[in-house]
Amino acid sequence: GRNNYYTEQIRSYFPYSFLLRLGCYFVSFFSGLAIISVTPNHTKIPYISAMGTRTVSVYVYHYIVFYVLFTHLELRERLTVLLPDMILIVFVPLALAITMFLSLKWFSEPLEKLMLIPVNIRLKIKQKAQKP
Repeated sequence: GRNNYYTEQIRSYFPYSFLLRLGCYFVSFFSGLAIISVTPNHTKIPYISAMGTRTVSVYVYHYIVFYVLFTHLELRERLTVLLPDMILIVFVPLALAITMFLSLKWFSEPLEKLMLIPVNIRLKIKQKAQKP
């Protein structure tokens, strides 16, 4: 992968890099399982539930937003100069705000229509095949 666990800082761990990666997968899997197990099935929080149904739009559009913020506006460099010790305090709320903004219905509607194109084509083909 992109992060192959072989850097100058952890050169001595190189023979164990496979186990290190496997350990990361293990921790990620069980962390996700723990979160799912404590999430109640019967309780729905309206806005968060709606956001969860629009994850494709967040996934599609987030690269554009981060490209503009970090490449054109040079946000990371500016924040490093202005607030060198508070980068995480700024980035975490920023990431949450971007996620909430991109999960608005306004962003998901074009993608929903785009994803329905193959379904509509199949329906038209099926209707034509059924006509005598």
